[in-house]
Amino acid sequence: MTETAEERRARKAQQRAENAAALRAELEADYLQPLPDDIDFHSCQLEHTRLRQKIMEFQHLVIQGKLDVKAAQDFEKEMVGKIHQIEEKARNFHTGGHVPKPGD
Repeated sequence: MTETAEERRARKAQQRAENAAALRAELEADYLQPLPDDIDFHSCQLEHTRLRQKIMEFQHLVIQGKLDVKAAQDFEKEMVGKIHQIEEKARNFHTGGHVPKPGD
């Protein structure tokens, strides 16, 4: 029995929803946890790279049709927020204190 176009679209949508749910669980468990207070500069660099690679993975899943674009954008916003936290922490290590943001 062959699959109709409507059945295929429904199956693909279900797969994208399942992938988004699994990715959400992974992000909350492994990527969006608070930064430890005792993180060092090198660890900041490693975490920054790890988060950037995960964002690229989202983009790749969208290209493959395995993740909804909207879900990927939502995940990416959260990840970029986390990246900014890491960059701020690394900047403080590098300069030894508070660095005013542009416009301050």
